[in-house]
Amino acid sequence: MSDGIPAGMAVTSLSFNGTSRQLAAGTFGRGAYVLDLDDVAPTVSITYPHNGDTVSGTITVTATALDNHKVAGVQFKVDGANLGAEVTLPPYQVNWDTTMTANGSHQLTAVARDPAGNITTSSIVKVKVSN
Repeated sequence: MSDGIPAGMAVTSLSFNGTSRQLAAGTFGRGAYVLDLDDVAPTVSITYPHNGDTVSGTITVTATALDNHKVAGVQFKVDGANLGAEVTLPPYQVNWDTTMTANGSHQLTAVARDPAGNITTSSIVKVKVSN
């Protein structure tokens, strides 16, 4: 555990949080250091629109995302390209102006990440744009 602790620093106490998977080290007079050992990826799924839906105009794409510690953000994608900016707080949703997308079939996904850098991509939701 050298992540941030100066070489040769004496550690006087250790504490591990099993839920957040963080190891904290306290030193005598030099501060505390935290190492994130989170290896559990978040879960994410698109809740609207539904697979097979036909969409038009501006719609709100929504998702649920959960993590054993914290969800840092959810990035929505259309055909692999980012749809707006990453959403960092619930509710995880983004407005999609489908008039800016060609008519036809398209694939939506949501990518969730946690502070430790673990990522998960949702199942593909196939929709038809008809404007």
